[in-house]
Amino acid sequence: MRRYVVSIAVLLMVMTAAGTASAQEGKQKGKGKSKSPLSVQPRGRKTPEELGRRKRVVGTEAEEKHRRQREEMARGMLHREQLRKLDKQLEQRRGEHERFVGELKAIKELALQEKAAKTAERLQRLIDIRTSLFNEDIRKLEARRDNIQEQVEKQAEARLRHRELLMQREKEQQKKDKGKDKDRGKDESEAKP
Repeated sequence: MRRYVVSIAVLLMVMTAAGTASAQEGKQKGKGKSKSPLSVQPRGRKTPEELGRRKRVVGTEAEEKHRRQREEMARGMLHREQLRKLDKQLEQRRGEHERFVGELKAIKELALQEKAAKTAERLQRLIDIRTSLFNEDIRKLEARRDNIQEQVEKQAEARLRHRELLMQREKEQQKKDKGKDKDRGKDESEAKP
C-alpha cells in the first residue's frame, strides 16, 4: 500500500514538473511573437488582409491616425461651440436692440403727444443711428457665423471625399486580390492532375 501511495506521489511530482517545464518553454518561445491570444490562419493560406479584414496598424502609424482624428473632432467641436455662441450673441443683441428702440419710440410718442416736434425728430435720428449701427454689427456677426459654417461644411466634404477615396482604393485592392486568387487557383488546378 505504501508503495502504491509513493508511486502516485512520484507520478504527480513528475507530471507537475513536466507541466511547469512545458509552460516555461512555451513562454520562451512566445517572447518574440505578438501578444494576441490566438493566431488563426484561415484555410487556403489566405491572410486576414486578403479576406478583407482590417490590417493591424503598427504603433506610430496608428497613433498618428488617432491623433489626426482627435484633432478633427476637436476642431469640429470648437466650430460648433463658436456657432452656438455667435447665435446666442446675435439673439441677445437683437433683444437688447428691440427693447432700446421700443423705449425710444415710446418716448417719441409722448413727445408727439406733448407737441414737442424737435424732441421727436431728435429721438427719430437717434433711433435711425442706433438701428444702422446695430445692423452693421449684426451683418459682421452673421458674416463671421457664415464663414465658420462654410469651414465646417468644407471640412465635412473633405472628410467625405477622403473616406470615399479610401473605400475606392480598398475595392480596387480587393479586386486585385481576387484576380490573384483566381490565378493561383488555376495554377494549383493545373498542377494537381
